[in-house]
Amino acid sequence: TGATTKTTAEKKLSYTTNLAGKKLDILQPLKISFSNPLKNFQKNVFVLTDSAYQPVPDAAVNIDSTSKIVSVQPAWIAGSKYVLIIQKDISDSLNNTLSKTDTLKFTANNKEAYGSVLLRFTNVDFLQNPVLQLLQGDKIMISSPLTGNEWRNNLVLPSDYDIRILYDTNKNGSWDPGNYDLKKQPERAQLLKMKLSVKADWDNEIDIRL
Repeated sequence: TGATTKTTAEKKLSYTTNLAGKKLDILQPLKISFSNPLKNFQKNVFVLTDSAYQPVPDAAVNIDSTSKIVSVQPAWIAGSKYVLIIQKDISDSLNNTLSKTDTLKFTANNKEAYGSVLLRFTNVDFLQNPVLQLLQGDKIMISSPLTGNEWRNNLVLPSDYDIRILYDTNKNGSWDPGNYDLKKQPERAQLLKMKLSVKADWDNEIDIRL
């Protein structure tokens, strides 16, 4: 009996999600990460509905290049309740399957879960195509071109951020290290000494002189 039970457990398709409890960050897609690559991926296996089980019409379903992470991305409505239905007609590379249809119930974060940020800049050189970047360690959390002396975002996750200004001379949206053979200098990135501490449901304002 023990051996049979173990075999059954091993054959169950396992996955995790990026839900925090039963809450979803509305700035991100819903991500379902499987332990092994999926076989014969079909979008209609993943059905996103509202709380009344009516399909959400604009939900895009995609899988990454490893065939292990499925993303579901509609235009999330803050505070709304959703259900993701995963049909049992699914298997991975080890032939693990679902014994029955799975349902995940969750709620999109309210706007009050985020902070409102207003940054006012002086001495900005717009000829160098400045890009504002909010960082956590080496990870870029927000990257946004600066087109004026003020930058506002009303949906920033509460946290502490480093602030960096990238002078994106070739306008490709990312830092370029340069090329010695072509005598091309790396793009300049200015890490500011101040930090941005964002609180939920709060107006976070900073004056920045470059």
